[in-house]
Amino acid sequence: MGEWDLLGRLLEKVQSHSTVIGKVWLTVLFVFRIMVLQTGAEKVWGDEQSDFICNTQQPGCENVCYDLAFPISHVRFWVLQVIALATPQLLYLGHVLHVIHVEKKVKEKMRNQAQLDDKASLFLRRTFKVPKYTKSSGKVSIHGRLLRSYVLHLIAKIVLEALFIVGQYFLYGFTLEARYVCSRFPCPHKVDCFLSRPTEKSIIIWFMLVAAVVSLTLSIAELFYLCVRAVKECAARRQDYTVTPVTPPRSENKPTQKQGEVIQNFVNLDMELQGRKSGMNGVGERAVDVTSGNIIGEIHI
Repeated sequence: MGEWDLLGRLLEKVQSHSTVIGKVWLTVLFVFRIMVLQTGAEKVWGDEQSDFICNTQQPGCENVCYDLAFPISHVRFWVLQVIALATPQLLYLGHVLHVIHVEKKVKEKMRNQAQLDDKASLFLRRTFKVPKYTKSSGKVSIHGRLLRSYVLHLIAKIVLEALFIVGQYFLYGFTLEARYVCSRFPCPHKVDCFLSRPTEKSIIIWFMLVAAVVSLTLSIAELFYLCVRAVKECAARRQDYTVTPVTPPRSENKPTQKQGEVIQNFVNLDMELQGRKSGMNGVGERAVDVTSGNIIGEIHI
């Protein structure tokens, strides 16, 4: 099936721009859903209408009973489910490619800054933002606008997955019985209809149901993981902006200031007494840095 190959190539591009849990989700989609649909389910359901036999000869009764038992084929239902789940992924891929294209243009303009004068270069640095989504390895960092887009596509996947599981239950349940009782016009009375290979089909139905539940669990876990990571990054940014006090508390600084003032007063008094004694016969002045405890120098005249 060429259409599955095309979808697979597109989703492989999404895989390189997803988280680890997102890559596991895509693996489950490829291996346990698309591959089972492509190899087993279509062959098992190939005879569902031809071998749907009712015990009546009334024209049209068998067709209306089959339509009542299977409003839509299981295989077509699962194909619609896979396409619906892949749509948010493809929309996210389109957003990623748009961001990469825009940042490539910005990088080209920043390379051309060296050919301009200083004023134009300064203007461009203020006008264009430095690329922040694409890494040097070529991968995309999921944050900012891309993180919001990724979260939205996860919510869409969760809602669609849950709707398809509930829809499958209301359409035809999760198991198939060997006999189906039909009473619908133009059948004259209650008619017994018999399905082909109901046990084998029920096993595949349960297998696809388990794969859908696993995919839904992975999507919820990925959404929770992104929320926790965003909260941690926000807390880390707040810590970076927190200013730690440099000066010691007043209770520790006050005794040191008082001690320095007392020592300075004694030194000033000593210098004044020495000046009075020496008079004009030679004045000795000493400059002392008390607060640091170091003698600056001694001057003799």
